[in-house]
Amino acid sequence: MHLLHGNNSSLILVSSVVLSSALVWFFYKGSNQRQSKSFASVASPTSSPRLNSCGSDDGSGDDQAQPIRINIIGAGVSGLVLARLLMKRPERFIVNVYEKSRELSPALGGGFSLQSGRIILRSLGLSEELTPELFEPIHTLEQYQASDTTPLGTASMLNSDQTCAVSCALRANLVKQLSRGVSIHFNKDLDFCETRGKIVVSQFTDGTMNECELLIGADGIRSTVRTQIFGYSDPIYSGHSMWYGVSKLDPESDVYKKMKHKMITQSGKGFYTGMYCADSEGKVVFWKTHLNEKPKRETWDRAELYHARMKLYYSSNDIVEPFPTVVQHAERLMHFGLYYRPPLKGKWHQGRVVLIGDAAHPILPYMGQGANLAIEDAAVLASLLSRDDLSFEQVFKMFYEIREPKTTQVLSTSMRMGKFQLASSTLGCFFRDTMSKLMNKFGVYERIIAKQREASLKEIPEEYL
Repeated sequence: MHLLHGNNSSLILVSSVVLSSALVWFFYKGSNQRQSKSFASVASPTSSPRLNSCGSDDGSGDDQAQPIRINIIGAGVSGLVLARLLMKRPERFIVNVYEKSRELSPALGGGFSLQSGRIILRSLGLSEELTPELFEPIHTLEQYQASDTTPLGTASMLNSDQTCAVSCALRANLVKQLSRGVSIHFNKDLDFCETRGKIVVSQFTDGTMNECELLIGADGIRSTVRTQIFGYSDPIYSGHSMWYGVSKLDPESDVYKKMKHKMITQSGKGFYTGMYCADSEGKVVFWKTHLNEKPKRETWDRAELYHARMKLYYSSNDIVEPFPTVVQHAERLMHFGLYYRPPLKGKWHQGRVVLIGDAAHPILPYMGQGANLAIEDAAVLASLLSRDDLSFEQVFKMFYEIREPKTTQVLSTSMRMGKFQLASSTLGCFFRDTMSKLMNKFGVYERIIAKQREASLKEIPEEYL
């Protein structure tokens, strides 16, 4: 007994190192088998046929070339970022965005946590320094176990030089800023699109038609563009659902001040919650993921807000503050299923139609990388399209080769992370919570953030760094 007690610290240390290493392997399994290709390694200059301004793939065309007409389907973040980046070259591109909704509604969507996306948005004049009203920097990750006010651990979310690595933003605010100066056509629900020679013909459900040299599908997980070029298929329900909302707190309240510059998570049996401040005016984005049958309805209807708020509040009585207070102050609240699609193999395009963002690679939200991947897509595609030495076919091939390895890896890792976070057995919860403690103790979260940043920098074109 005395011998066991004397070696206890050594056993704990060895066990901690083994478990911590196992978790890192668990999250990044397979990453060494399929490394993401850097932008520079794939997109090196070639002597291939030139893509002239008329959209010719063979380099032929008039000496007085006309700008390339590009239509983007979907006025979400990926579509608007791409439009803004292409609009930097008005002599080369004419860009129009088509959106099926009536307007860019401020009542829809929640928020984003941005890492690599921050770097690209900075090139558009959107940054913590230039537009502080858009971004709320996150300095610390705090993790709790349900019904326990003692943290499992805390982790720094700053870079090695103590600069901000992660910022959060409300979707509505970011989309509003990105839409400025962009030609957006509302009430345009795509019916079909087709490549005919050197043009793409599109028809909308209102009967109107349009022609362009290039069509970009940025219309989300239920993409009509994807259906048109790859056929219809239902997204796959993950078995997980999410409560997702936005609250308004008094920015001078103690609750809000304690949350400032933090991302706070709580884990329990079969659920996982999180929240963060999304602006400096008291807005808080929060969520609760849980095991659930596929929801029958999904809505942001304000008429149902009180009922939904009470349902979430009373079903979360084992979750400690500040989650209950945040839920009680919800201004918008939605309950929906979490879906994904298997990766498309070989290409993301057909003819002169190409997919980006969730239309190409929808993922589960457990790594918080959906918006970052979409913004990275827009930057890579815009950079390739600005090249004079590439045909459309070469652009699309390079775009896929650069982006597919990372997006597929994030999807796989996010699925494993979801199973880990939503553990429902006693043993599974013990393993999860023990891992969280060890990851904080040994600085694994900091290394994960650094790894994500390093990987993203390799894929961002130099002109946007």
